[in-house]
Amino acid sequence: MGETTTAIDLWVEGAVVVPYPSALAEQLDLEAMMTTSGVAFEQGDRLFTCEAQGEINYALRLSAESAAVVEKWQSEGKSVRLLSPLMRCVERALEGCRRKKLVVLTLLNGVAYVGYTNERRLQYAEALPIAGEQELVNLVALLNQDFDLRKARFVLLGKESKAYYKTLRKYFSRVRCEE
Repeated sequence: MGETTTAIDLWVEGAVVVPYPSALAEQLDLEAMMTTSGVAFEQGDRLFTCEAQGEINYALRLSAESAAVVEKWQSEGKSVRLLSPLMRCVERALEGCRRKKLVVLTLLNGVAYVGYTNERRLQYAEALPIAGEQELVNLVALLNQDFDLRKARFVLLGKESKAYYKTLRKYFSRVRCEE
């Protein structure tokens, strides 16, 4: 009988994940890109990458402790898949990109994960700290200035997102929640 490999999914939460085009993977200085995107590295933090299906890869910052755990699991032959709510938003936005404009939001533990597609292309993806309803309104207002979201559809993912449904409905007519 062959060996079985244990697969572990590790969720990485927070504004520590930055998407980038797969085609540029060899050309980018990922740590510099993350720093420019506002992801600070502290002593001992490690950079990991995830190749996603399609055109988007992800750079992730892990603390020294988390990186040590991941590397230990990998040395034991375990398959470790790093995941993030931002990845989930981007994947959901790309799945639904048959629609002209789609914004997918996940709100989790004080962070807004946003994926926006238009014309079957990812236009924006970011994880940003927010502190409440007004900051979410401000974030969406800024996105609206950049992308004209009046006719966009909004999909809110996750349990915390339901609390913001009525707020977004005040400004946009096409808002729905999904689990």
